[in-house]
Amino acid sequence: MCAFWTRGIFKEPYFLQNNIKYYWRLDTDSRILAQIKYDIFEFIKRRKVVYAFRSRQWEASWMVNGLSMFIHNYAKKNKIELWNLPVLKELTNSTSSLDQYYTNFEMVYIPAFRDDPEVSSWLEDVWLSGGNYRYRWGDGPLRYYTVHLFPKLYKKLHHFCDIKYSHQMFSFEPTCNHSMGS
Repeated sequence: MCAFWTRGIFKEPYFLQNNIKYYWRLDTDSRILAQIKYDIFEFIKRRKVVYAFRSRQWEASWMVNGLSMFIHNYAKKNKIELWNLPVLKELTNSTSSLDQYYTNFEMVYIPAFRDDPEVSSWLEDVWLSGGNYRYRWGDGPLRYYTVHLFPKLYKKLHHFCDIKYSHQMFSFEPTCNHSMGS
C-alpha cells in the first residue's frame, strides 16, 4: 500500500487514458464532519495547487529507518539543495521521527508528480530502493519530503485547515496552526 500511494498511483493507466488531472484521497474510514461550502476541486484548480493536505504530524522513528540518510544521499548525488528541509540538514541517522503529511486526506495534481522528470526520477529511486518494503517507509513522510525537496511543488502547496475532518481516532478541527510549518 505504501509503495502504491508513494509512486504507483501516478502510474495508473486509468488517469492517463481518461485525462484525469487530480485525485482526492479519502480512506474508507475518513469522515468529513462539516459541510464544505465551496467546490474543493475548483479551489485547487483556480489556485494551481499541486498538493493539498489537511494535517501534518510526525512519523515514528521505526517507520522511517534510513530515510533521512537516503534523502541526503539522493540530494547530494543529484545536486539538490535541502533548501526547505531544516530537520534533514542536521539529521542523518535513523533514530529520529520525521515529518509527514497525513495522507488519508490529500489532493494531488497528478502531472506534477508523474510528468516532471526530476520528481518522477526521485519517486522511481525511492521505489527502486525498496524502502517501502524493507523499512515500511510510508507514503506520508515520502509525500512530505517529495514536496519539500522540490521548490516547484512546495510553492504550490495548500493546507486545508478550514475543513473539519476525522480519520480513525484522530480528529482535525478547523484551525490553522502553522507552528510546524506547512
